[in-house]
Amino acid sequence: MDISSTSPHHPQAGLENTPRAFDFRWRNRRGYIDSVFVIYINHYNSIFEELWKNGIDAKQRIRGIENGTCLADIEVFHDASRAQEVYLDLVKEAKKEILFIFPTADAFSRQLKVGTIRLAQQASTERNVKVRILMPANELVDETVQNLQDYPHEIDIRYIEQMSGTKATILIVDSPLLWK
Repeated sequence: MDISSTSPHHPQAGLENTPRAFDFRWRNRRGYIDSVFVIYINHYNSIFEELWKNGIDAKQRIRGIENGTCLADIEVFHDASRAQEVYLDLVKEAKKEILFIFPTADAFSRQLKVGTIRLAQQASTERNVKVRILMPANELVDETVQNLQDYPHEIDIRYIEQMSGTKATILIVDSPLLWK
């Protein structure tokens, strides 16, 4: 078995089934790796398996594009500071609408401290972004909620029952499904 890439734009890789073992070769502009070591084979195999597991079926993706219902890109962050950075950037870059669902009043308070609500206010004022918030009612945040509702560019806030099953704050920014 010999598998390799012939594209001039990509490094070449190949696997050969030899009597010794699997022979792994990787060649690019800088060098060449030729190995019979199982550790290399296992390493690149695990990379492939991880990419395969996290990949999206091409037929599904094409159908979604054709139907206008593209699957959302999902990215998992293992670093909390990176997740917060992306979260804040989404709010900063909003063009049409920002939707928040806070499971508890404490979740809303945490977002106040982080500056997310201030960024949503700026988006509302500077770019006429519509901001809507769903959250449980709570005496501790009533004054803040009133100030937000009296803000020149109204931020729409509605109360919901406190969610018992989830602790996740949900942020939706410029969803194409909302603008059809």
